[in-house]
Amino acid sequence: MKDQSLSPFLDQPSRLDIAQTSTRDRLGRLEYELQTLKTEKKLVENGRDATVSKYERLLEAKNDELARLQHNFDWVYAQKLELEKKRESAKSTPRRTDAKDVSEAKLLRAELKETRAKYALVEKKYGALQDKYEHLRADLNSELAAHDQYVSRIGQLQRDVQTLTASNKRLLEQQQQQASSTISGAETLKLRVSTLQKTNTELQARVDQCLQQKTGNELLKHKNASLLSQIHALEGYREKCTRVERMYSALQAKFNEYIGVIAASIEPLSSGENAENADESTSVRDFVQSFKLLQKRHLVTYDKLNEAQARVVALEDQLAAANNRIEHELTPEINVLKEQALEKNTRIASLSRTAVLNQKEIEFLRNSLKELDRLSAANNKQTSVNSASAGSGSGSGSDLYLSNLEKLVDEYKLEIDGLRKLLSASNATTIEAPTKRPRLVEDSESRVHTLSAMRKENIELLTEILTLKEQIINLKKQLESVEGKSDPSTNPSPILELRRNPFANDQFIKQQTLDVLRNENSDLIKKYVENGSVNEVPRAVYARQEHDKDALQEKLDLQIKKLNRLKSVYSERSKDIIALISRYFGYSIEFIPNPINPNDFCSKIKLVSKYMPQDDANGGNAPYLILDVKKRSMKAHGNYEFKTLCEELVQQWVTDKYQIPCFLSALNLQIYSQISS
Repeated sequence: MKDQSLSPFLDQPSRLDIAQTSTRDRLGRLEYELQTLKTEKKLVENGRDATVSKYERLLEAKNDELARLQHNFDWVYAQKLELEKKRESAKSTPRRTDAKDVSEAKLLRAELKETRAKYALVEKKYGALQDKYEHLRADLNSELAAHDQYVSRIGQLQRDVQTLTASNKRLLEQQQQQASSTISGAETLKLRVSTLQKTNTELQARVDQCLQQKTGNELLKHKNASLLSQIHALEGYREKCTRVERMYSALQAKFNEYIGVIAASIEPLSSGENAENADESTSVRDFVQSFKLLQKRHLVTYDKLNEAQARVVALEDQLAAANNRIEHELTPEINVLKEQALEKNTRIASLSRTAVLNQKEIEFLRNSLKELDRLSAANNKQTSVNSASAGSGSGSGSDLYLSNLEKLVDEYKLEIDGLRKLLSASNATTIEAPTKRPRLVEDSESRVHTLSAMRKENIELLTEILTLKEQIINLKKQLESVEGKSDPSTNPSPILELRRNPFANDQFIKQQTLDVLRNENSDLIKKYVENGSVNEVPRAVYARQEHDKDALQEKLDLQIKKLNRLKSVYSERSKDIIALISRYFGYSIEFIPNPINPNDFCSKIKLVSKYMPQDDANGGNAPYLILDVKKRSMKAHGNYEFKTLCEELVQQWVTDKYQIPCFLSALNLQIYSQISS
């Protein structure tokens, strides 16, 4: 299970594997060279035998030809002697008639000339054959010398192969020794990596907790400000209520005064005489009417006063509830969170200082690694060719591993800088009451819901900060381990592991679950694969299959919805693009699908000019062009005039100059000129 532990770095091959691969490659190259030399030797031997047999056949043919020519020469020489004997006998015998002798002499002279010419030709052929024979003999000698050289070279190569096999055996023994040492080092490194991952997770959890507390403090600050604004608003309503009560008491006093005045004015009227003048009766009537009006106004104002009192009572209840909540619930929580914020700020400051120190230490380790690489490169130059070739693979692997480490360190540095800026910004903010009076929030349930959501987000951010800090410490320790591994003078320090290590416990639990699943899998295989006569399936297996099927069906439905949405968007966008092309380029485009392959939409394109009338004069459709992209052909459909115009423009622009855009523009110009004229 240790091999399956997660790591933020790339898996790098060990030096032993790289050295073994380099030796295997070298051995393969040597075997390939040996095979090529053997094939060359066979080819040279076959070529030598072929050339020797060829030259032997040529020599036999030339000897036969020479013997034939010699035989012809002997025959000609015998004919010559016979003719000379005839001539001598002719001289000794009495001559016959002169005409007969002259004719025979002419015939003999002609035969003599012919034989001399044949003799000269035969001599020339004999000389040429003699030259060819000498040339072939020289070529044969050169081929024999080359064959001897190839034989000596093959022997030398066989000796080289023997030496290389011996050196290969020696290198394999050395690699086996190095393998044992590197395996032990790898085990120690794996243990170190596991401990570093454990510390990384712990630090990440701490950072996440700090972030959660920070976001909780921010939320409580905002909540405190909103509650303060509500308190100010309720104080304003309280002042308004006191003013309304004062106005009510003043109005009540005025009302009592008016009632007293009315009673005082009505009593003398009721006790007076009946013979009163008209002025007194009109004044009483006016007073009664004004009294009725005042009574109606009083009723209206009394209703308004009741509504205002009801609102005041409701606002007082809300104010009392808010004050009770602030005093009993939020005030101790705010105090606790302030204390926690102070503690976390101090802890964050200490963590930022440790991060700066870690950054400096990382830079120092990086410089030391570069210096170590330079020293190792200088040492590799002084070694032999075999050791240099064996170490080149490990050097390249270590360089790649270190480059990956440097990239991850740079990324973590950037993340640390961003977190440091956020922390400085959060420390700079102070708890201040807003100058403007915010809106009074009446819905407390939504406020509680948003507060819980923000707390959850705060927890997530704090966990992310903790993971980042843990990764920084892990990178630092891994750089130290890489430095200790690359330095041959230093040995890897032993790592102490706690007896109750949570990472080891987690790995142990994972191993147990894996063993249980393997046993269950083997039992199921024995039951359902080896025993073919099984008619029932366990409910858990069936439920698991159904769950997997439902999950796949949901994924399939989601992908189908996504595909349909993409198709609709694509169709809308394509319509817009075609409309734009028709507007600015003068042609409406239509893609004709291939009848053989319906998914092929771009094999043929139909072009209709914007200036062409939609209905032809003969009652048909408007003329158009068909472009076949695969066959690289174009065909005009329409009346005779349109086809002749297209042929002329094709001859002018496409056949001679191969300018299809110019042809389309010229066609639009011609159609527009014809329509306008």
